[in-house]
Amino acid sequence: MKDLSYVSTDSSIATSTPVPANKEARRPLRKWLVWSAPMLVWALLLVGSFFLAKHYINGLQQQMIQIQTSTEDLNRSVMEFHTQLGEHKESLAGLQSQFDHVQSDLEAVKEELSLAGNTLTSSDQTRQALNERISDLSKELENLRGSITKLEEATRAY
Repeated sequence: MKDLSYVSTDSSIATSTPVPANKEARRPLRKWLVWSAPMLVWALLLVGSFFLAKHYINGLQQQMIQIQTSTEDLNRSVMEFHTQLGEHKESLAGLQSQFDHVQSDLEAVKEELSLAGNTLTSSDQTRQALNERISDLSKELENLRGSITKLEEATRAY
């Protein structure tokens, strides 16, 4: 204890330790860092959320454009379907009128056959001609029935 120097109470030395000059200069810097770091974090969060929202909105807009183009394609397909359906209905009506005409011709030939009765048995050529006409009309009737069936199936498919 001999090495310790004794300081008297009557001395004018201050008991507090002197603060170096560079510590006083660091104090405003620390205050600035304490306030600017959270502000910088908030600014980065704000900018990041803005870009994230912008990216999300752009994705939604692209999806809307895709939906719109697919809707337009579907509308176009529906319109084509309606025109084809109208054409099939017109064809069906035409075939139906032909069918009715052939059927009425066939009925007329059958009626003539029933009226002719005995006179036809004597003339083989007339009978053969009428039979050919009947078979031709029957074939045409069958063809028309097949066409009508195909058209009905086509309209059901749509």
